[in-house]
Amino acid sequence: MNMPDFKGPLRDLMHDADTSAALSDRILRACSIRDVPAHTYLQHVADEPAGMWGLADGALSVEFAPGTRDPQMGYLLLPPVWVGEGGVVSGVRRMVGLSTTRRSVLLHLPVQHFASIARDEPLIWQWISREQNKNFERALGMVDALMVRGSEARVAAVLTKLGGRLGNHADAPRVLDITQARLATVANVSRTVLGPALKKFEAKGAITLGFGTITVTDPSALRDISD
Repeated sequence: MNMPDFKGPLRDLMHDADTSAALSDRILRACSIRDVPAHTYLQHVADEPAGMWGLADGALSVEFAPGTRDPQMGYLLLPPVWVGEGGVVSGVRRMVGLSTTRRSVLLHLPVQHFASIARDEPLIWQWISREQNKNFERALGMVDALMVRGSEARVAAVLTKLGGRLGNHADAPRVLDITQARLATVANVSRTVLGPALKKFEAKGAITLGFGTITVTDPSALRDISD
């Protein structure tokens, strides 16, 4: 795959958000392309803001550090997606950590390049607000999943939200780089509850269990279980 191919899915995201072709091209030209090994941090919680990341290929783990607890993984993101917009907008330290769960290709938009474009392209703020709204929608979706009362239904709800797929892509199959132990922590259930639930989902054809992965083969079936 060549470099223009990596930018294609992220350019399509911009067009879906009604960003002009001229502005999209200028943003993408300002980005560098990074080929990042698996299990590599892009940013830690409390890092200084250094720009946005566009995930073109691979997968990301999102870490949170609520209160005084140590950072812990709470979400997964799959391409195409833009992240890191919070620091660009507000200038505050990073509220989440990002690391790759597999070899990934990302576009990096440095904060100074964003600022340079914003000086004469004010519509870039409209673009970044749309990306921020999408990430807010993902966060609210996960909060809603974690409020499901039944343990089995909550696991199904969490699996439908992991990966961050929205809109027409919400029912697309996906491979999640997550162990059963980690999923139990995220969904707030015991391993004794999680294991039988996952076997039941697999028997229904909703998921396929792998070594360190869970493939969501039928998101709509999981959604029915969570409802």
